[in-house]
Amino acid sequence: MLFDIVLPQGTDCRRNTRFSQDPPRGMFSCLKKLDIKYCHRIEKLFPWRMLQNLCNLEFLYLFSCEKMAEIIAEEEEEEGMDVTNSITLPRLRHSSLNCLPELKLICKTTMTCNSMESIDYGAVEN
Repeated sequence: MLFDIVLPQGTDCRRNTRFSQDPPRGMFSCLKKLDIKYCHRIEKLFPWRMLQNLCNLEFLYLFSCEKMAEIIAEEEEEEGMDVTNSITLPRLRHSSLNCLPELKLICKTTMTCNSMESIDYGAVEN
């Protein structure tokens, strides 16, 4: 079972991986921790439609991703669709967003995180 995804310094983040369709239901349902560091070419972290699979995410750490502009992004095929429904990450407890100089947007809609205990951010200029 997958519990953590950690992309350490030096990971090649140049490839632009996208799902051509919705990810299989439950694909990331066991993911509890996402820690991404030094991935300077990532511009958008999650497509909006993928969030249903992150229901057990507890920790989100993003550090020194120079080009990251959006965390929860609207995909091209979603533009114009009604994505005004609120987003819920029921188990998200800790979020750390640091050294993200291009970050403009976390989410375009309301995001509910009832379990949130701490939010840390620094060097987020926008």
